[in-house]
Amino acid sequence: KFSRPQYNKIFAPDSYPMVYNTYSDTLDTKDLKTMVLTGAIQIGKLSLGANYNSIKGEITRTQQGRNTLVAGTQNNRFYQKETVSFDGYTMDAGALFDMGALRLGASARNFKGSVDVKRATVWQDTFVGAGTWDWTSPSSKEAITKFAPTTTVGLAIMLGKIVTVDADYVSTAMEDGKKQQGRLGGELAVIPGFLFARCGVKADFKNKIGDQDNKT
Repeated sequence: KFSRPQYNKIFAPDSYPMVYNTYSDTLDTKDLKTMVLTGAIQIGKLSLGANYNSIKGEITRTQQGRNTLVAGTQNNRFYQKETVSFDGYTMDAGALFDMGALRLGASARNFKGSVDVKRATVWQDTFVGAGTWDWTSPSSKEAITKFAPTTTVGLAIMLGKIVTVDADYVSTAMEDGKKQQGRLGGELAVIPGFLFARCGVKADFKNKIGDQDNKT
C-alpha cells in the first residue's frame, strides 16, 4: 500500500503561489565532506580529549511542482535547486575522571568554530506553450560562529563488573531557544565481556523554541 504524496506550498521568486509534493523534495549531501582529528591524553586518573572537525563541501536541495491552479488546466511547472556551501571547522572537548567505582565526566560539543556559508538558488519555470523563465538568486555569504553548543556533565557508578548505573545532564543553546535534558540509564552484563542489556529514560526539563516550551 502506497501513501499519497502530501503537497506543500511554496512561492516563486515573483511571489506567485506554487505547490510541490513531498516525493520531489530531495536532499543531496554526497558533496559534503567532514574530517575529524582527535587527540587525547591521560594524566593519572584524568583523561582529556578534543576533536577538530573540518567541514567542507555543499548540500543541495531540489523541489519540483506546479502552480496552484486546478490540475488539468494550462499552467506552469517549476524546478528549484538550492545550494548551500560550507567551509570551516568546529571543536569539541571532553574530560573523564576515573575514581574506580565512580566515574565523572564532562564534554563540550561545538564550543568553538567558524564556518563560511554560501547560499544560492536557481529557479526555472516551464510555461505551457510559452517557453521557460530562469531566475538565479544573488549569492549570499555569512560566517557562522554558533553551532548549538552542547554541554554534558555526568557520572557513572560501577557496581562490580555486572551492573553500571549512570546519569547525565545535557544543555544545548540553540539560536532561538534552549534545551535542557536529564538522562538516567543502566547496563547489565548478562554474559560479562560478551552480552549486555541496557535500558534508560530521558526527560526534557526545558525545550524552549521561541515562546514555546515543549517539555517531555
